[in-house]
Amino acid sequence: MAGVQRVLVHPGERVSAGAELVEVIRGGSLDFVAQATADQLARLKTGQLGVGHPEGSTEGQEGRVHATAPAVDSSSNAGAVVIRIARAGPGLLPGAGASARVNLGRKDRVLVIPDSALVLVGDVMSVFVVGADSVAHAHPVTVGVRQNGRAEVSGDIQAGDRVATTGAYGLSDGMRVVPTVPQ
Repeated sequence: MAGVQRVLVHPGERVSAGAELVEVIRGGSLDFVAQATADQLARLKTGQLGVGHPEGSTEGQEGRVHATAPAVDSSSNAGAVVIRIARAGPGLLPGAGASARVNLGRKDRVLVIPDSALVLVGDVMSVFVVGADSVAHAHPVTVGVRQNGRAEVSGDIQAGDRVATTGAYGLSDGMRVVPTVPQ
């Protein structure tokens, strides 16, 4: 099955011999071309399962990683990844907005915090840990996976630590805070 992707000329317009008039695409399969950061690209492998979601839809369609960029752009630290949906269904149309996810594996026993707790202190990503004395101290962290308002962190922070999740951008190390009770 084939379809017209784009008409390149208008009725009554003169064209040269051999000029392209329309773009025709083969139907059925569909390739997503998306950007992935360098660390994500390093973990992507051809054949990994992915799911494509048409813009505004929660319904996904399965595909596989078809290719990854051999290098990343030095200004964005990202490169292209191609995810092929073998039998694209309704909603996944060439040129339409969509997103895709590839499961890069499962992590067990990681520390997860609300991503609103992450703040940049100088050039270092940090969280403010609030002690029993209600004094906030900046703790540098390394951020891993961020998804759905949560972030995986590692560093000088432990499970059970109280972290500032609201108003953390206005804090500085050693400030006294008034913790609020979640509603």
